[in-house]
Amino acid sequence: MINSQMDDNLMMLNLSQVIRQGTDGIVLMSPKPSSGWIIMSSALSSNIPIISLDEMITDSSGRQLVPYIGIDHDLAGRLAGGWAAGQMRKALWFDTEPGACKVAVLLYDDLAGMRRRTRSFTAELLESTPELTRDDCIMVDCARGSAVSGLLAMQQLISEYPGVHRWFVFGATAQSVIGAVKALEQVDLAASALACGIDGGAGFLEFDRGAESPYQAMIHVDTYEQGYRAAQTLFDYARHQAIIPAARYLPTELITREQWKVRGGLR
Repeated sequence: MINSQMDDNLMMLNLSQVIRQGTDGIVLMSPKPSSGWIIMSSALSSNIPIISLDEMITDSSGRQLVPYIGIDHDLAGRLAGGWAAGQMRKALWFDTEPGACKVAVLLYDDLAGMRRRTRSFTAELLESTPELTRDDCIMVDCARGSAVSGLLAMQQLISEYPGVHRWFVFGATAQSVIGAVKALEQVDLAASALACGIDGGAGFLEFDRGAESPYQAMIHVDTYEQGYRAAQTLFDYARHQAIIPAARYLPTELITREQWKVRGGLR
């Protein structure tokens, strides 16, 4: 197992060393799948089987290059969009001052899967809530999907829309959503806000904070199962010449903070 620290150059160096030393297969999470075809070129030319996790590795035209195991991004977005619509109605957001609510969609355009997730979220939400228009869903880029970028993006939106006091936040990463939550807390808008992210250590910590945090739901995929299936797939290929599927989507679900508490946590 090699940690490339989410750095393209370091990953290229590490892969070159692994290929020179000899390997029967490679499983990787590329820091920037849009450039993954460059990273993969030497491995592909060596006919080494490769499986990508979380994000598909594509060439410059968007064509998938290697098998993929991970989250179904389209389903994840639809689940979050449907939940958002239900929660807004439950909180009567459209019954009083309908124009006082907006949706902040925090993007991370370097990652194609995250783009698909945010697009399907927006499409599902607008289809389920005719009270909202596309102009009510404000797209904002969050560099590297960090908490700081989410904080700054949300601060800017709050400044641009001073009459909005109900925000729903959905983002490509848990960190960016949590950053946005912090911005809402700074101006006492958190109590009337809702947020949904994707699971991870940061998301679990927000769940631990309880009802005081608007971060009340997240998309969950079993990452242990993801790694296990990748290892098993490569083993079956090496031992039994089993065909490696082009794409294998893991069970993808939305869990709320209350459901997480009932399950006793998913750490």
